[in-house]
Amino acid sequence: FEFVKGEDGKPVELGRGAMGITYKAFDVDLRCPVTLKVINERYLGDESARLRFLREARAAASVRHPNVASVFHLGRSAEGYFYAMEFVEGETLENLIRRSARLDAKLALEVAAQVAAGLAAVHKQGLVHRDIKPGNIMVSFEDGGGPVAKIIDLGLAKSVIGSSSDDTISLPGVFAGTPQFASPEQFAGVGVDIRSDLYSLGLVLWKMVTGHALFKGSPAEVMYLHQHGLLPLKELEDVPQPVVVLLEMLLEKDPKRRFQSPTELLRVIPTIINAIDTRRKISRQSYQKTATANLRGGT
Repeated sequence: FEFVKGEDGKPVELGRGAMGITYKAFDVDLRCPVTLKVINERYLGDESARLRFLREARAAASVRHPNVASVFHLGRSAEGYFYAMEFVEGETLENLIRRSARLDAKLALEVAAQVAAGLAAVHKQGLVHRDIKPGNIMVSFEDGGGPVAKIIDLGLAKSVIGSSSDDTISLPGVFAGTPQFASPEQFAGVGVDIRSDLYSLGLVLWKMVTGHALFKGSPAEVMYLHQHGLLPLKELEDVPQPVVVLLEMLLEKDPKRRFQSPTELLRVIPTIINAIDTRRKISRQSYQKTATANLRGGT
């Protein structure tokens, strides 16, 4: 692999997180662009950080889906560990929202559906992502068509089955997630599952259709609001009613009252789009009936 360098002669950096730094690079053998994630140099002598980085790479490599960036190589250099994943064209959803102020409801639903499809693949591997946010989703528009969305970072992915070793290799003092896009369960420090990721996806959908995060303030204030605050539904006055109901379901504080899996959510999105097209209002009960009927093989 060779780093792609910018006009200043330095490697092109694509992102930076608690564990590692991602760069644009080139696979010399395959002759194609790739993304390289390199463990942060501050953790080179830290055994627990090394194990966490390896866990991250292996978790990401276990997921194969068109809406999740694929990992295809784990290596070691003189400086430390790195892994290579596909280079995803386009821009982050965060940047797209910033450019657009907010997204059309149907476009937002298309993106949300593709992220949910990616999460279904994550769920199938017995993992929970724990950091679904606009900055971890890439969006591109191919040949003037619809959006293609991909989850690009599984840095905080954790097995739902979870061994105690998962906890021992977490970074001390580091919150596992991004406060503005974290679920109430994450703040409570209890076990999380895929329903936590669906709450985070609800927060992403909220930002797509409004242009801003659901709750603002210091990390402590945001934490309190996610656990106890009411949804400011007045901010959704210009959002189609079926999407408002969907947001209410995704953003339930009790995981038992949300969709129970990404597949369940995917089954109702066509109903939502149809209701928007026909300007028809929809109830929460009809969403639940649709999901239940589809689960039983109905229509």
